[in-house]
Amino acid sequence: MAFLAAVQELEVGFPRRTGEVVRVVRGANFAVAEGESVALVGESGCGKTLTALSLVNLLPEPGRIVGGRVEVAGKDVRALPEQELQQLRGALVGYVFQDPSSALNPLLRIGTQVAEAGVLRYRWQRQEARRKAVQLLREVGLADAEAVAAAYPHQLSGGQRQRALLAAALSGDPRLLVLDEPTSALDPLAKQRLLELFGRVQCERGLAMLVITHDFTLAALATQRVVVMYAGETVESGDTAQVLASPLHPYTQALLRCAVLLPRSEGDGSRVPLATIPGEVPAPAEWGRRCRFVERCDQDLPRCSMAHPALVEVTPGRRVRCFLHADGEGPGGQ
Repeated sequence: MAFLAAVQELEVGFPRRTGEVVRVVRGANFAVAEGESVALVGESGCGKTLTALSLVNLLPEPGRIVGGRVEVAGKDVRALPEQELQQLRGALVGYVFQDPSSALNPLLRIGTQVAEAGVLRYRWQRQEARRKAVQLLREVGLADAEAVAAAYPHQLSGGQRQRALLAAALSGDPRLLVLDEPTSALDPLAKQRLLELFGRVQCERGLAMLVITHDFTLAALATQRVVVMYAGETVESGDTAQVLASPLHPYTQALLRCAVLLPRSEGDGSRVPLATIPGEVPAPAEWGRRCRFVERCDQDLPRCSMAHPALVEVTPGRRVRCFLHADGEGPGGQ
């Protein structure tokens, strides 16, 4: 299968003044095919956003891709000069960032910001840019598009700003849309409407989507495949329905116990409280040469504290980084 975007053994590092490079992502692996929707799932601090930003080498300074391979439309992103990267951003990959309030410039009208990628790619003149901005705002479900285009970000609601960001991401006619926690600040009704909008836009435009989220409910509703990240690396990936039905990695299992996917009650109707995962995601300095989840895992083996597991394919399309699924080992293994 030819992939629109592919990340292999990605390493993202931040240099220190001493010359040391702190790797905050090390071992991220995933791919997105044309028209496919994929979720990057994990707690905050697992490297999801940095991994996604690596697709167009848009890492915050002084972050750098220091290892692995990142390809978009068959091009090695690390080898592209800045001018070609600028063409890649918006034209091939469009981003809807997590916080609309900070992603939108408070000093510019919404219409100007929505049209920006189209102006850069297609050289729209002023009147054409204004017309296209209104058209895009209508496409994302903003009925009074003319008024929204003339407004400033602070004059819009959170849901309107999120839709305006989506319109801006669509301005350059991208083939891949990256959505970073797109519904985290919305109420349940606005969240449902936005999910329906994403699905409609994806279908009408034939887009691929990469959804960054800590919410398995969002992944279940909006994506076909799931990639679970923990402490800067991929720990499990596979078809969304399969991962939800039979998660392989203890971290994936723990995340699902924390998720509100189905009504949670005992046979007598009493409510079952949501589970929590003890501890926190380890800092890169604490990773060592062991399983990075070992201190929070309730199924760890002696081997988990002494070696770092590889990401292996256990069945076609299902990959997991865990000694429970390597060499026939299980909880009773050595």
